[in-house]
Amino acid sequence: MKHSLASMVQQCSNRLCSDPRDAIYALLNLSLPIDIEPDYERPVEHLYMMATKTLINCEQDLNIISTTCALVHPGDRVFVARGSTGPLILRPASADETYDATRKKHSISTFYELVGGCYVQGIVDGEVVEMMGKGDVQEETVFLV
Repeated sequence: MKHSLASMVQQCSNRLCSDPRDAIYALLNLSLPIDIEPDYERPVEHLYMMATKTLINCEQDLNIISTTCALVHPGDRVFVARGSTGPLILRPASADETYDATRKKHSISTFYELVGGCYVQGIVDGEVVEMMGKGDVQEETVFLV
């Protein structure tokens, strides 16, 4: 008996893959048919956004969006990096990671670990640039460790 891809992605969201695309691609043959073809040239962020939209449209259910919640911890922040294809979840780095990352003095709060990409309604088509112009959001320099 095959299950929906959305339910399988949610059940396996805490599993690690050597290629993050396999969080979707590895489950395709095990799930009910869905219009997603493996393409390892596709950027991870594009795949996750496309898969999320496809699953929402096919299943008429928004539960797939909650999959990211398993990865998110209190204190994590959402950023949109210049040139990125979508929002990113960043986690403040510990003091040890900050020290290892650079010998220069920087505020610990400027160092982050990448948790992953995410989907945030209202900031997927360049709206952040417009929001910056209005002063609703501000630019910030951060370092990834």
